[in-house]
Amino acid sequence: MQSWKRFEYRVRDFFLKRGFRSFRVPISGTSQAMKGDVTAEKGKLKFLVDAKSTVAKEEIRIERESLEKIKVEAKRSEISVLVFSFKLHHKLYGVVDGQLLSNSGIELVEKATWAEDSIGIKREDVDKALKEGKGIWFSFNNSDRKLACAPSSLRKGRKSYAAVELGELVDFLERTNRALPKNY
Repeated sequence: MQSWKRFEYRVRDFFLKRGFRSFRVPISGTSQAMKGDVTAEKGKLKFLVDAKSTVAKEEIRIERESLEKIKVEAKRSEISVLVFSFKLHHKLYGVVDGQLLSNSGIELVEKATWAEDSIGIKREDVDKALKEGKGIWFSFNNSDRKLACAPSSLRKGRKSYAAVELGELVDFLERTNRALPKNY
């Protein structure tokens, strides 16, 4: 991969190499300007991807607003994914609705947070979890601190997200040809 390529093209190329029909989304009303979103589809499996690049080598801040925005923009049949990577790091990571990975067999490490608007994910945390074959589970505080540190069994109705390696996520969804949950 050439370093001069924009991050959105790197994400698009990831999906193209896996046999998806993939393209960047144009901004409505213009013929040349492109958003940072990528759509990818292969059979029934469709993604709307928001590619978030960072110049940081060690940590990225993921905002609640970004996760909710991509979910709203996604059509009913699309899976919304926020893809990120770190500077000078070749792996791509995807953040999806935690409900999508329920009963997936992908083990998730909990990352407790008191944040209401954004969360910092460190490269070392992600790399450590991936070496153990896991992803990172997190949720945002809804001004209920007791719930934020409660065991997962008490948070079933709570909105949560999971960060996993993008290749592992796509492989799981292709393998199971998983339909979207009804209330997704």
